Amino acid sequence: MDTAQPDAGFPGARRTRPGVVAASRGRGRLARRFPDGIPPGYAERAAYEIEVICAKGFPSYFLIVADLVNYARSVNIRVGPGRGSAAGSLVAYALGITDIDPIPHGLLFERFLNPERTSMPDIDIDFDDRRRGEMVRYAADKWGHDRVAQVITFGTIKTKAALKDSARIHYGQPGFAIADRITKALPPPIMAKDIPLSGITDPNHERYKEAAEVRG
Repeated sequence: MDTAQPDAGFPGARRTRPGVVAASRGRGRLARRFPDGIPPGYAERAAYEIEVICAKGFPSYFLIVADLVNYARSVNIRVGPGRGSAAGSLVAYALGITDIDPIPHGLLFERFLNPERTSMPDIDIDFDDRRRGEMVRYAADKWGHDRVAQVITFGTIKTKAALKDSARIHYGQPGFAIADRITKALPPPIMAKDIPLSGITDPNHERYKEAAEVRG
């Protein structure tokens, strides 16, 4: 993201650098968080964070995430108060991205975005699962369908866990006893690696013979 380029995507940001918009909104909304007066040290902390955010080229990112969160709240989509290292950002709190004041909790901004490291900020947002599709559509409609993508992650489980889960799903409560007998018959790990399922079922696998008791 180039903070020197105009970004017409943000309301009120035409012919204005996103960094200027982020700084202005950050200061204004920090005052809203504290209607009785901004506590000592908060303005300095916010100014420091904005300086780092702009120097690393991420003001647009903060504005986009803030837009998503504020839209969700405007249409009564439930949003989590904040999760992960982003909760350490006072600017994120001021913009409404998180709902946790990091200073009383001693949360560090540098755990989220360190000026000494080359790293990308990662803000985890929890939207109501039942209305997640609405948020995806909103983002795509506003920022462009060619700029919005969904990410999937795959997890792997070890052989023992796979056998226990399968037995539980297929056989219910009796499956626990079945899985217990099978997993106890598994050969011991080699170099801290369990035998894979293919080692039990594939005659060509190098550990196939070790699993004879399991198959029996």
